[in-house]
Amino acid sequence: MGVAEMTRFDMREESFRTLAGLIHDAVVNNAKVIDQVKTLRKEFQELRFSFKGEEFTGVVEKLHTLI
Repeated sequence: MGVAEMTRFDMREESFRTLAGLIHDAVVNNAKVIDQVKTLRKEFQELRFSFKGEEFTGVVEKLHTLI
């Protein structure tokens, strides 16, 4: 779960703090955090900053005319 990816899913500061804590626990403390990561990730399932469905078709066509 990278920063750019999770920002697209609308993850905010507090959730990034939680994620950082989980990374710390996994790396420094060798903790098993897979269940906590799954729980956190469940909150961020829908892309918020991307094109959906037919929105993308028109953009791609326009980009092709510019190339």
